[in-house]
Order: sequence, then C-alpha cells, then structure tokens
Amino acid sequence: MSIDGPAPQNTARADRGGHDSTARTLRGIGLLREHGIDFGAIAVVSDPSPARATALYEWFAQLGATSLGVNIEERKGVHHSVVDAGGQVAEFWAALAQAWAVDRRVRIREFDHAFGYFRDQLTGQARARAERPINPMPMITWDGHVVPISPDLAGFTAPRHGPFTVGTVHDAPLGELLARAPAVAWVAEALAGVSACRDSCDHFSYCRGGQAANKYFETGQLNSTETSYCRNSKIALMKGLIHHVEHAHS
Repeated sequence: MSIDGPAPQNTARADRGGHDSTARTLRGIGLLREHGIDFGAIAVVSDPSPARATALYEWFAQLGATSLGVNIEERKGVHHSVVDAGGQVAEFWAALAQAWAVDRRVRIREFDHAFGYFRDQLTGQARARAERPINPMPMITWDGHVVPISPDLAGFTAPRHGPFTVGTVHDAPLGELLARAPAVAWVAEALAGVSACRDSCDHFSYCRGGQAANKYFETGQLNSTETSYCRNSKIALMKGLIHHVEHAHS
C-alpha cells in the first residue's frame, strides 16, 4: 500500500481529480485487516527529521503494516523536488532505527538491505557482492516497449538518445531484445555509470551503482556517479545506522 502517513503527510497522493486519497486508502487497508491479509507499505518522506521518523514508525505499527519501505523524496520523472537536508537525513535514519529497535513489529525494507550488506562485510563476502551481475529489472510497457534497466525511465525520452527503450516485443522476442540491450547507446551509457561508481565510490558494494533513472533526472546524464538519492538513501542510511549502534552501546 502506498501511503505517506495520516492525511497531513499524504497530501501529495491526490487522485486524478485532485482529491485527497487518504480515506479511501485507509478503507482498503481496513478491508485487508478485516480478512486477515498481511500488507506492506511504502511511504515517501519529504521532511526527514528524527521526530518524523519516530512518528512514521509508530503510525505504521499501529496501522498493522508488516513491512515498510521508506523513500526519501527524489527528483524523478515529472517530480522535480528533492530533499537536500545534509546531516539531518542521517539523523532521520538513526531515529527510525531506534524506533524499530524498541518495537520490531514492522520490518524496514532499507534496514533489511543494509543488514544483508553488513553480514557480507562480516563474513568477507563484500567483494564478491560487488562483483555480482547487476539485476536489470526489465519492464515491458503497455505498448510493448522494453526498458531493460531502471524501469522508472519508461515513457521518457532523452534529447541525445531518444526514447528509453530497446525495441518492442512486437518486433523481436524479449530474450533477443535483452541480449542486444548493452549495445544500445543509452544502456551502454548507464552501464558505464555503474562502472564509474565501482571505480570511485566506497559504498559500491552496498549500493551497486545506484539507479540510472536517478542519475538521469538529477544530472541529465546516465553515466554520472553520486546523486542526492545516493546521499539520502544509501550514504546517510549507513551513517544513521552506525550512529544508532554507537549511541545504543555508549
């Protein structure tokens, strides 16, 4: 379920008529709970702060969510705002970790990913993690176009590359389109961006080069490296978790 919190925090999720969707989303969640169906949630946070983190966790725990994915607001697609709150984002993640440590009813998607990385580090598997093939996450759009990586690029066009597609399933089998995708100019540029991250970033074993969509919508390039998304959702997350552990054991 995509909901950012109670109505004051969920105003960005209007329906096509511009009306608030919170009450209807909560009704849907109520039906799931009534029938004993577990549900996870995804929330976008545009105001990361320790107080927001604590309130966010408590609200979703009371709502009955079994898991929560937290997206710090990103510049992507037609959405042009982006959070640039510096160290405050790390404090947000630290406070969210504290809330989770006290009451673990809700799994946090970002923490699951981070803890998997920590396990690999402790067992000496981080280098192997860095060398694993990139998960392409291909998407087939409604009209048959194939977007082999970073599905958030679907439907958009770049001045230098044209549409972010490698062809349609009407013209060639999916396997063939994916096999020849690395030779398509925009895909090659995105893969070069992953290589650049591998060569320049200490966090590569964890973030695996980020997402091409974030790079493009923030910088206009697919082969760039660090983005606000990286700083908020990867680097600040690591700092926040480390701060939480240090504080918990001090």
